Order: sequence, then structure tokens, then C-alpha cells
Amino acid sequence: MRISFLGCILFCIGLLSFGSCSKGTKSGGTEVGEFLKTPTGFTYYLFERGPGRKINVGEVAYFNVIEVMDDSVVLQNSYLDHKLRKNQITEAGQISRDVGPIMDVLREMHVGDSVSFTLTPRDLNIPTEAFQFDHLTYFMTLEKIRSQSQWQAEKDSMQAIFDHYVDSVRLLTEPMKQKLLEDIKTWKGAYADKIQRTPSGIEYYVHTLGTGLQIENGIGVAINYVGALEDGTIFDDSYHDGRPYAFTFGRGTVIKAWDDIFQYLPRGSVATIWVPANLAYGEAGSPPAIPPNANLFFLVEVIE
Repeated sequence: MRISFLGCILFCIGLLSFGSCSKGTKSGGTEVGEFLKTPTGFTYYLFERGPGRKINVGEVAYFNVIEVMDDSVVLQNSYLDHKLRKNQITEAGQISRDVGPIMDVLREMHVGDSVSFTLTPRDLNIPTEAFQFDHLTYFMTLEKIRSQSQWQAEKDSMQAIFDHYVDSVRLLTEPMKQKLLEDIKTWKGAYADKIQRTPSGIEYYVHTLGTGLQIENGIGVAINYVGALEDGTIFDDSYHDGRPYAFTFGRGTVIKAWDDIFQYLPRGSVATIWVPANLAYGEAGSPPAIPPNANLFFLVEVIE
């Protein structure tokens, strides 16, 4: 992301006043730093005109995007999760629930363009009372373009890689279960001096400390895991499905322990953790597998 674009983002989130960011600079016959309109009439703001060509209908846009709700809550940030968003460009038409302003603006962009726009419920022709926000602000950069055939070839290649990954993960089911059972037996023995503790009361032993992205609130996390009761009874694992479990860290969609421990385990880490009942399923438990007031063990692998 370009420094000038980031500077404008920070300024505009606070003020939502786009006119001071590089206003009036000519680039390729277009006013950079001015509000522009798509053929359907949707208004967007051009921060910077990139050096590449304009995208065509049928091609696939690879873009970075930051989505901010009501000027304060960041709903998504592809710069942080390092995953370019992808949309295949369709013919121009009325903005609707299925064809929104993101597509409308992408259709007008050149490779390297940086733009911003604000979306209200009215822009999608959906009753305001159906939404829990006043407006959404998007900051978007078109990074590259691929043809439909290139996109399909990339998808096929990624699917083959994923299928191989699934098969290899399934082979780890029994070894990882046995590893957790061994860890439980030696938890207060060989591991005793190396166990770390979080302020909340979670104990954890790091087998491998990853070197990847540090996990922060709002960041997507994908893990493989095995879970067991303190007596060694396995109650769940992700390995047999061959697919990691994914969630957004810090959003309260998982047990409290998982919304805490992964801030200490960057991507690529492998660790065994002990979770007190109050940070797991508490007095209610999770019948029939997890009884009330059960402390739990997990062997977790944070996907790189």
C-alpha cells in the first residue's frame, strides 16, 4: 500500500473529508483527488491513478480493501490478513443486493488505482431498519488483473494443493491424538518447568513457536486441534476432516480460552494448552462429550 494512500485513509477515516488528499492532480486525463461517478451514477473518490490499464468485463480483479463501519469499526482489512479479494467483472447494471458498489467501482478502475467510497443502506435499496449501521466506508486498490482462463487455472491449481493438504492432514489424526495423550501424562512432569501461564489462567507449553503473523483482535485464525478431558478422553479434533477450524479472533464466537491464547501463538506455532473450566464450557459443560466444570487440554497447530 502506498504511503500517500495510507495517509489519506487515516485522514479520511477521522474526517470523512476527502477533498484535501492530493486534490486536483492530473493523471492520464483524469482528475486525481476528485469525486468521480460510475456510469450508473455511484460516486467514488480517486486517490491515485495507477500505471496499468483499465479492467475489462469478464476479467478478474485482485484488490486490497479496508472496510470501516461508522468511521470507527474495521470490518475487514486485506492488508492485515494478506489475502487479496477477487471479483469477476460483470456488465454494468443497476446496483442491487447482488451487484453492489464495489463491483460498480472496480469496473471503472485501472491497475494501481486507489479509491474510496461510502455506502449507506439506501445504496443497496434495502430498508434502513434492516441494518445496524449508518454507513460503510471502503478504501480499495486494484492490484492486478487476470483473465477468466488464468483465474480458472489458478483455482484448479489451488484446489489440487488443497486436496493434497486435506489428505496429508487426515493422516495426522491418530499421531496427533497420541501426542496430546502423551502431553497430558507428562504435563506436571517433564513439562513442568517450561509451562507458561496467561494472566487469565491458561497454561500452555510451546512445541514450536511460529514466525508468522501475530494474532490480534479481528484477525482471522485457522487452526488444527485435538481436544481432550483431563483423564485423556478425546472429545473432538479437526484432523479427521482434513480441514482446519477457522474463526475471527476476539469476537466471542469461540470459548473464552481461544479468544485469549492465540495472541501468544503466532502463525506456525504448535502448542499444548490446559484450559480451566471457566474459560471453556463452565458449569453447563457441552453434553454429551464435555461434563460440567471440566478442565480441558488442547493440542493446537496455528496454520501459517
